[in-house]
Amino acid sequence: MSNQQFVSRFVRAGAYKMHYVEWGDGMPVVMVHGGGPGAAGEFGWGNNVGTLGRHGRAIAVDQIGFGLSDKPLDKEFSHQFMAEQLAVFIDTLCLDEVYVTGNSAPTWLPATRWITPAGSRSCCWSAAAPSPPAWASRWA
Repeated sequence: MSNQQFVSRFVRAGAYKMHYVEWGDGMPVVMVHGGGPGAAGEFGWGNNVGTLGRHGRAIAVDQIGFGLSDKPLDKEFSHQFMAEQLAVFIDTLCLDEVYVTGNSAPTWLPATRWITPAGSRSCCWSAAAPSPPAWASRWA
């Protein structure tokens, strides 16, 4: 985690409470963390929030089931559910135009909604890792 300053917030995105940290103003960049143990927006992107926040609005979200966001026990955390929840989060924050970036497994979230959620300007993937069903069916 960085020593950069940022603000910790919660928002009700549809049926779920989601946590995120943000810094800055301007064109928003939504950063989606990886899925390893202890994964959360603040820890996955904390070193980037301050830097990106100097150029726009940097938003590092805790996905459903991670960090301080809700952890529903009655949901299957499918790609479709996670992608839809990311879109609901973006809509709840009224982000009409947004850049989306993901690290590791979440790189497929925007792809699940055909590359970028509606209103997204672009999507940047780092350490992209497709899910086994996606790559397995492609070469089967």
